[in-house]
Amino acid sequence: MAVSASGVNAKPVGAGVPVSVMPRLPWPAALPEQVAAVASVLAAAPAPLAEAALATRVIGKRAWKKHLSQIVATLEALGRVRRQGTLLLSAGQPRRTNRHPRRRG
Repeated sequence: MAVSASGVNAKPVGAGVPVSVMPRLPWPAALPEQVAAVASVLAAAPAPLAEAALATRVIGKRAWKKHLSQIVATLEALGRVRRQGTLLLSAGQPRRTNRHPRRRG
């Protein structure tokens, strides 16, 4: 994965959906800041992200990835994150469906 000196990754992430350049955030030490960081990454994403794609948006040296699922589940329980199949989206993002709207004629 190509990362520039500024820590920005321009490759597509999450289910092959191209994502605009999103900065990679450092993983905070304290739990409240970790929850806020995950919520902000999902809120800034222009499209739903897979959990693996979410993990690429964070930089950390500790074993932080083992806590990511639990943080996502916490945000989901609080209503801040929704699941759409295997993808995650911020509760503030509109739901995306494969259905086409019916035309009224």
